[in-house]
Amino acid sequence: MEEVGLEGLGVEELVEARIHNVKPETIKAFQDLGYDSLDFRDIVEFSIHKVNAEMVNAFKEAGLTDLSTEDLVDCRIHKVTPEFLVSFKELEIDDLSLSELVELRIHGVTAETLKTFREELGEDVSLDDVIEFRIHDVKPQKVTAYHKTGLTGLTPDNLVELANHHVSPEYVRQMLATGLHFTVEDLVECRIHRVSPDFVQEYLDADLPDFTLDDIIAARIHRMRPGFVEEFWESGFEEWGPDELAGFHEMHVQVEYVRGMFTAGIVEKNEILKAYRDGVGVDDVKTVLRNGD
Repeated sequence: MEEVGLEGLGVEELVEARIHNVKPETIKAFQDLGYDSLDFRDIVEFSIHKVNAEMVNAFKEAGLTDLSTEDLVDCRIHKVTPEFLVSFKELEIDDLSLSELVELRIHGVTAETLKTFREELGEDVSLDDVIEFRIHDVKPQKVTAYHKTGLTGLTPDNLVELANHHVSPEYVRQMLATGLHFTVEDLVECRIHRVSPDFVQEYLDADLPDFTLDDIIAARIHRMRPGFVEEFWESGFEEWGPDELAGFHEMHVQVEYVRGMFTAGIVEKNEILKAYRDGVGVDDVKTVLRNGD
């Protein structure tokens, strides 16, 4: 080993060199490539991880130069090969650093993956986008499925948001089948509040004038069926949406009670709710008001 600059090796090191098949000609090959300050531990690490001179040459030809000994070992650990680098250059991505290549390998992003996503979403899709897709389990097939539902113009951020909130293509298809227009934000909001296609259809079938998607979401939040809203609207309270009716719904206040209180002159919702909570009947209010007169 002295002829390649490794002097003073002990018996244990010589045995280790034998175990890991460290040979002078291997060391010389690295030195010829500019790695002339390798120590014994570097050479052993190269042998353990199967780092060879051919690999270093191939990286240089692919444009990745000045790799340190640690870099070369990292390449082997993360399966970053010269061919992996070249595959991205074929897509005109020629400025990737080693750390970026390692990150791509960690997340399972290949040039073919990027190419497939670009075919679905356009050439503006970046490697960072695809990394996010991999993290959030957004697959090209899912993008195709979204497009088939009629939900088009999706951005990478849209797709990640849909995935985060478990908005599946099937859910989108069923929601769009109700005939309403949904944005991505609408679909996410509906999913967050567990608004089902059937729930939407119930309200559409109720044919409540000017009842919006926001109203339907509010109704789901308050677990309010269409019949409850209909009773109030048919009794002249059509300006009250689910949020305004929430207190009555929660306390099971019937519309007849509310209408009676209005007739008696009590028109503030909070006053009506307090009266109901305190067990005050409509006749009690009328009696008090009559005696007061």
